Amino acid sequence: MLFGQVDATGLKPRTNIPDSDSLLNAYAQSVLSFDVMENPLNSDDIVLDSLKLKKLGLFKGISGQIGVGYEYGLLTGYFEPESIDPLSVLNTRGDINSELLGLPVKVSYNYSSMKNPLGVNNYFRVSLDTEKLSQKAADKKNSVKRQLDEKIGSLQSEKGKLSGKLGMGEVLMQKMKRDLIKQKNELESRAREQVQIDTLSDADLKNDLINENDRYHELEEKYNKSLKVYDSIQGLYEKVKKIYELYDHYQSVFENRKNQLDGLYKESLSSMGKEKALDGKPKFLEGITTLDIGLTYPETSALSNNSIPIQGIHLETQHGNWYSSISSGVTMNNLMVSTDVIQNKLTNSQNLFNQFDFQNFREQGLMTSVKSGYGKKSSTHVFLGMRYFTQSIVSSDTAQITPSLGAELDVRWDPSFSPGTSLELVYGKTSYNEAIANGQRSGVWASIFSVDRTNTSLIKMTQLVKPLSTEVTLSSRWIDPFADVRSIGVVQPNNQRQEIRTNTSISKHFKFGLNYRRDANNTGRVSDTTIQLNIVGGQMNGQIVKGMNYFLSFNYLLQEQQSQSLSSSQTNYMIGAGISAEYSIKDIKNAVNFSYNDYLITDTLSTGFFRNISLQNITKLDFGTNSFTLSYFRMEDEALDINSSYVIGDELTIAGERAKLVAGMKVVESKQYGSDFGGNLELSYRFRENFEWTLAAEKLVLGDFYNYFSPERFQQFPYMIMTRINILIQKK
Repeated sequence: MLFGQVDATGLKPRTNIPDSDSLLNAYAQSVLSFDVMENPLNSDDIVLDSLKLKKLGLFKGISGQIGVGYEYGLLTGYFEPESIDPLSVLNTRGDINSELLGLPVKVSYNYSSMKNPLGVNNYFRVSLDTEKLSQKAADKKNSVKRQLDEKIGSLQSEKGKLSGKLGMGEVLMQKMKRDLIKQKNELESRAREQVQIDTLSDADLKNDLINENDRYHELEEKYNKSLKVYDSIQGLYEKVKKIYELYDHYQSVFENRKNQLDGLYKESLSSMGKEKALDGKPKFLEGITTLDIGLTYPETSALSNNSIPIQGIHLETQHGNWYSSISSGVTMNNLMVSTDVIQNKLTNSQNLFNQFDFQNFREQGLMTSVKSGYGKKSSTHVFLGMRYFTQSIVSSDTAQITPSLGAELDVRWDPSFSPGTSLELVYGKTSYNEAIANGQRSGVWASIFSVDRTNTSLIKMTQLVKPLSTEVTLSSRWIDPFADVRSIGVVQPNNQRQEIRTNTSISKHFKFGLNYRRDANNTGRVSDTTIQLNIVGGQMNGQIVKGMNYFLSFNYLLQEQQSQSLSSSQTNYMIGAGISAEYSIKDIKNAVNFSYNDYLITDTLSTGFFRNISLQNITKLDFGTNSFTLSYFRMEDEALDINSSYVIGDELTIAGERAKLVAGMKVVESKQYGSDFGGNLELSYRFRENFEWTLAAEKLVLGDFYNYFSPERFQQFPYMIMTRINILIQKK
């Protein structure tokens, strides 16, 4: 739009500039030919549109993979204690990423014809990809920022041009003002000297005065003409000034919007009257941190990091400073079974290390958990939560079942005056199922507001000591004897725990942590026997030199059991150490790893001693890799076996553009089973870019306690055969 036209300012400057010197004409022409920007706020819809949720098709951008396989023989991932026959398992699993109605989602599933562990390995899950959603929101915001930067840059450029015209106008007006003052003074001087021509008698003098009067009129005409030019230039100057101020206002608006981008979905540029430009969907979706449908692991309590698997729905949101979480579904078995002896000893059966963090949760029921409050999970907050479970067994003898209810207050404070400090307080109360079952309480609500010993509590403090590069955590947890905590996970009632943990980072060469934990049951003194555990441990790791690293960990446990007639103690420990290094021989790169592990673990069946010393060397070749392993195993467990063995293994991997071949051998010298030979062969071939077929077979060996099998099962069929088809789904 030109200056000669009416625009946003409503002004129309004079265009008839009287003749003057070339400088004035040049200024007038430069101003009149200046193109005024269209109102940039009119293009604000483009910015807002880029933040809206686009309407897309049902599915878009599908990618991932789906696999179907069949396994037969001595399978390491499955366990059937009632049969020694070879196992036969059909399995299919998949992981797919897509956009459903414009939202990034992940779909994953697993199905095996043989369930192991019960229920958990067969699952289906649809999850909102919150990371990708956040990235999309960030990309959109960055796009808007770029648009705003472009507008701000354009306005700054236009303001620069106008600034030059303002400066030139000021110079011209100052010059013309000085000329006008000079001309005005001369006119006033001429006016004072002028007399009436008719009163004069001297003809010559009269003629002179007439000439002077004509001169006066010439000066007056020149002054009026200059005044008109000045007025026109001033009008142009004022016009340029108004446009400059308008551009400056536009720039302030865009800079303010840029600064508010992080809170754009909440504030929605309401100050500019654009509230309706954004609907509620982006606000709600941007706040979702977790959305799972199917198998999910909700955190039902702040008392423990453990959770219980459910088949249902789990939703967590964080909108500003308001947090909400809701989950509901059918509970599932939380135990896993495998042929790994150490894993079974440590996690799948009650032992000294998990004496108070183990529940064999087998019964199914509908569990619903709700939590909401002010703040964020990882910082200062006040949350209130409720848990409801439809089936909680009162007595294992009668299998009597009653619902249970739990309420919990979760508070955390990170004081601003003390960075690195965090104080957490959790208090909860549950219903007393036995009191409800025998009629002492009329229901879960009456029980939860009673004086029954069903309280739970946790106090925890974390302090960062910057001068020492150390973080210290102290916690104390108390669970009453009649609290119903089956909806929390593996945590047991009737115990108290005090714990201290430290983590220190001196340098990349030396990092270490220490821990002490004291556990004790019989909190209500309802039993004549008390079990107390004291665990002390630590770990350290670091870099010795470039390419060489080390680690060391240890945990020592002392259990004391006391009663009126009995007093006993039991020790357990876990020790691990290792070192890894990289080296080259004639440009052939190698990596060597050495590890040492000692375990003494007592569970409900027996005490087992396990030792493993292992050396592995991996060589990178032009056509693939070669891995050589030398291991020593020793196991002393009366419930399993007593044996020691040496294992030598080598595995070569040859990888081509479409095919991969893996061939390995393993030789075992066992004290109990004698010599044995095993090996594996695997061939994978990619027929197309999205279709791969794998065929594998393995002869297993006895003596590696990490994959322990009963001799009867091993002698029946010590082989594993597997075939699998993987289909890669490309984005489209």
